[in-house]
Amino acid sequence: STPSLAVAPDDPPAGPAAPAAQPMPAFEPVMAAYTAVANANVRSAPGTEAPKVDRIGKGREVTVLGRVKGSNWLLVALPDNQTGYVFVDLLEPKPEAPVQTAAATPDTATAATAATPSAATAALLQTLGSYHALVIGNNDYTDLPKLKTAVSDAETVAQVLRSDFGFEVRLLRNATRADIIIALDDYRKTLTEDDNLLIYYAGHGILDFSSERGYWLPVDASPDTQVSWVSNATITDTLKAMSAKHVMLVVDSCYSGTLTRSVKPTLRSPDYLKRMVRKRARVVLTSGGLEPVSDGGGGDHSVFAKAFIDALQSTTDYIDGTELFLSIRRPVMLNAAQTPEYSDIRLSGHDGGDFVFVRRDGS
Repeated sequence: STPSLAVAPDDPPAGPAAPAAQPMPAFEPVMAAYTAVANANVRSAPGTEAPKVDRIGKGREVTVLGRVKGSNWLLVALPDNQTGYVFVDLLEPKPEAPVQTAAATPDTATAATAATPSAATAALLQTLGSYHALVIGNNDYTDLPKLKTAVSDAETVAQVLRSDFGFEVRLLRNATRADIIIALDDYRKTLTEDDNLLIYYAGHGILDFSSERGYWLPVDASPDTQVSWVSNATITDTLKAMSAKHVMLVVDSCYSGTLTRSVKPTLRSPDYLKRMVRKRARVVLTSGGLEPVSDGGGGDHSVFAKAFIDALQSTTDYIDGTELFLSIRRPVMLNAAQTPEYSDIRLSGHDGGDFVFVRRDGS
């Protein structure tokens, strides 16, 4: 069996195995507010024969994530980070607010171009600052079980970020606690309000059940003492003190969900990209919640890392963190007993923005 990335002294007993997830059909992204025109059943799959998982009352507003290709079914967001399907005739788009017809300003021009991908990319390139990435992959632990894929995950992520998205990358292989803290301190000192920072961590993680606090475990960590552990509180405090406008954590370790709140999909209004770029962001994409996660299952990579890399490589223009999460969540759930999460980071200075990846290699 594939080894877990978790090392916890008192792991709770495992519960019953979750039922296998069904493949998600291909769909065209929508991400907009709709209103139910009649009482509507929400199905677990597109089709009236699929089990009912929820019911939407007439007049209720829901978020439509996409339309299933080749069918009349819509994918909708449900509470508790779940999704379901509703027949298209039972929902209608929520009317947009009236649009101002005054002469265009730079702000309104940016909002208008956001509807066209190529124009949106040009606008984003003009307004977004430099992109930086701290990428950490830990395999060779001294006092903990060694991992197989964390370093190769980090190396490939670093290469994709550098070559496809123009990031200036700092890659740490088999990092100690000192290596990680020094790197974070350097970014805290040097990044400005125009900069963007991605932090990718692949390695062991642990949850202290008594304090309900999660930790990253560098290669010099010992299971018997916390002296070399890196707590979520340390990471959060560092991000709050950074000047960088947009910061995103991507964490492929056990119990990484202690960094997140619940996921709340953000609706796409005409000025969505402008608002996301302007506002400060402190967000985290994790490979799982309060659970062990897989080291492997994706060829030379973990299941999560493979889905993350594939999503970035398939981006031809730009993608924000929310869209990235939606594109990798289902593939990970289908191939491992873990559920990715995405949200703002608690107590880190988040102000409603999102991290935006912009393709810069001309493809």
